Amino acid sequence: MIWVPADLSSSVIQELNELYLRVRNFPTASLCWNRAFLPEERNRLGELRKSYAELGVIGMWRALRGGSPIRAVLDIGRAIGLIDCIQHCRLTREVREECAPDMLSDSCKPIWNASRGELSFRGQLIRTIRLRAIPSNVQRILDAFERAGWPDTTQNPLPYGSRQLRDSVRSLNTGLLQIRFHSVAGGRQIRWMTSASSRSTPAEIRPETKGKNEKSREQ
Repeated sequence: MIWVPADLSSSVIQELNELYLRVRNFPTASLCWNRAFLPEERNRLGELRKSYAELGVIGMWRALRGGSPIRAVLDIGRAIGLIDCIQHCRLTREVREECAPDMLSDSCKPIWNASRGELSFRGQLIRTIRLRAIPSNVQRILDAFERAGWPDTTQNPLPYGSRQLRDSVRSLNTGLLQIRFHSVAGGRQIRWMTSASSRSTPAEIRPETKGKNEKSREQ
């Protein structure tokens, strides 16, 4: 269990908790060992199983890279592909940490070619939209994101409220595997994220309370 700022929304706390539960096990430690740690870093830690038994995967990461426990959770998730650069930067900012400048490079963002009706992500065509003389709601959503430079969340561009947005998001998500769109803030906003951010586990991360000290390693 790790502590996070008390004023985070329940959805962010749940998202952080689910990531924490996914990174705290030995398979994740093995992935970090093989994919993320340099040979000299592995030498510093010694033997994988012994290091994991003594420190846990979060402690192993912090021993090499430093930072807070929650930052280690986010960096581990990014390093082994549980979250992408957009999610990493968004969650890093949520917990009052600094996001690396290169995390929001254009390669992390979708591209909407309105003249061809093509939505691409990481160099791959992921959806083709039938273009209409009067833009459809799906076109208007994609146009809004493209104009804004693909932030993770933008204002609902549709005129008739949350139900219209939910129906349009359902249509937009049809056949999409790499990314998904979601109606948020009671239908006032729309968010996109990668499909890797699926949620299935209960929350365990709790907001910090006054006088509590940050735990140095996961239990």
